[in-house]
Amino acid sequence: MAKRRTNLEWQSLFEQYESSSVTQRAFCEEHGLSLSTFFAKRRQL
Repeated sequence: MAKRRTNLEWQSLFEQYESSSVTQRAFCEEHGLSLSTFFAKRRQL
């Protein structure tokens, strides 16, 4: 079952991504995230 993250956790992940130099796909793979969920949550917040 997938882990449910709070909006605060998502915001922290987006900040980590923005300060990294990796692609969105690589970041998601490193953190066990679905790329489609990453995009959807980013639009949502």
